[in-house]
Amino acid sequence: MNMADCPPFLKPRLRLFLSADIVGSTSLKQTRMSVGAYDRHARQGPHWFSAIQGFYFEATQAFISEWTSRRDASANGERLYGEPPVFWKSVGDEVLFTKILTDYQQLATTLHCWIEAAVRMRTFLKAENPALDVKCTAWTAGFPFLNREVVLGNLKNGGDQIEDYYIASGEILNEYYRGRSGKPVSIDYIGPSIDTGFRITSFSSGRKMVLSVDAVYLLSMTNFDGEIARIDLRYEGSFPLKGVIGGAGYPIFWINMGAQDSLGVKEDKLRDERPCNREDIKEYCDAFYREHAHFLFRPFIKDDPNHIVSLRPVWYDDYHKKLIKNFLRSPPEYNNDDGEQPTEPASSSTRSEIEEFVSEIAMRCGVSRMPITPDH
Repeated sequence: MNMADCPPFLKPRLRLFLSADIVGSTSLKQTRMSVGAYDRHARQGPHWFSAIQGFYFEATQAFISEWTSRRDASANGERLYGEPPVFWKSVGDEVLFTKILTDYQQLATTLHCWIEAAVRMRTFLKAENPALDVKCTAWTAGFPFLNREVVLGNLKNGGDQIEDYYIASGEILNEYYRGRSGKPVSIDYIGPSIDTGFRITSFSSGRKMVLSVDAVYLLSMTNFDGEIARIDLRYEGSFPLKGVIGGAGYPIFWINMGAQDSLGVKEDKLRDERPCNREDIKEYCDAFYREHAHFLFRPFIKDDPNHIVSLRPVWYDDYHKKLIKNFLRSPPEYNNDDGEQPTEPASSSTRSEIEEFVSEIAMRCGVSRMPITPDH
């Protein structure tokens, strides 16, 4: 089985995720209103609303415009920038974007765009209220192993019921990646890499942009020359993250987002704290992946044109072939459990028997199944 047989949504992809979260927004919202504020509230909305709403727009405009202008000015735009980043979702006062990486160097170029966009976000927030700031986080996640895409909505009401949510979701995602979905598709991303990304956001601050170990590893492989400006990384230490790699320590690397004349940067000079050596970072990451091989592996880009980060685990290709084979089989032949071989269907089964069997499996797995119909 070759990649030509692979459904589009099951093609291996490495995604970059970027988070920007407002610092100080909770205190701003909880500010006691003065006499007469209720009248202004009725006319203009809460006193904090313009800052939060404007942040959403400013984050999107700043990031996308910065990325587009740099790509258009690049002599190697297609290779160094690839596909454009897209808005993923907002969670409270946090906005998130994602981008498919088709070349490992795109991580560095996109981060530079994000850093510049963060400067604009901070400028906007400070103009709204000097107590506000923005903190940023970045991580990567590989699909379809470890992490999966989930379709939200975009399902028809009524008609024939489809008993298998995995098949229905896959068909919608296939149409989306083929560019034939007909209307916007709402996609969410779930998996251990996504959970880890949200966990490390708690270590980010207005000054420190924290990166996942996978993103740090890719940066350690990047040659900073020509168009790709250097990105310095600092090491905070190793800390346990709830539910991540069995509670073992997870490395916190960060990018300095403070101005050169800021107090934090001046304190670094007093402590003689310097950026980490790139080779030392790579050696650390290699040791980290060896130590925690039961939980994760090095990020890879299957069709990396440089063949720098295209190496996959020895078992990956066999697993991927099985994943494709399972999806292409017609229900109820296929089995969406990554860990077992597909089961052969019974020689004859009534619809009620099939529904009873699937319901029993769903109950054992703790899954609440809902009949869905694909929209395509």
